[in-house]
Amino acid sequence: RPLSEVARAKMIESAVEIVLEGGVAGFSVDEVVRRSGVAKSTVYRHFPSRSDLLVAALDSTIAVPEVPNTGTLKGDLLAFLAAVLPIFANDQVRAINLDVMAQAINDPELATVYNDLVAARSAAVRIIYDRAKGRGEIADDVDFDVALEFMEGPLVARSLIMPHTLANYDIAGTVDRICLVLGEPGLTREV
Repeated sequence: RPLSEVARAKMIESAVEIVLEGGVAGFSVDEVVRRSGVAKSTVYRHFPSRSDLLVAALDSTIAVPEVPNTGTLKGDLLAFLAAVLPIFANDQVRAINLDVMAQAINDPELATVYNDLVAARSAAVRIIYDRAKGRGEIADDVDFDVALEFMEGPLVARSLIMPHTLANYDIAGTVDRICLVLGEPGLTREV
């Protein structure tokens, strides 16, 4: 029998409510079952583990922006950062992400699933950088992880240390610095 999308939606909706109310520590499959009215066996047919259900709930709260294709690295980064800035500035999303990161330190299963989620979200940035490589805007040997750090690092740092400054975040200045660094030869893991 095919999996019910209605049941799945109920589970995810209940899971989101639970996480928003009590954080990751208060999240349980039993509470999702109680709130959603869906049988526990149905939950596990859709989500093999508690962590999978948790990540699905988190994923549903954060819409990943579409990958821009302006024709230039600078244009793509400007558009992408403008789209993701509100996500970093959202207090609720920031609190949930911090909670998940903290819980993942002691929960290897959650850490694996969360790392997969982060990798999926960074796929958009990989497309931007791959297109820029194809246009010759950045070198073929640029290490993607290092390039990703240049883009996400300032946003993550601000959201953790000075979230109140995100409203005035200088996207254009950040993009200029990224383009400058990516244009320098030798941006590889060995640097």
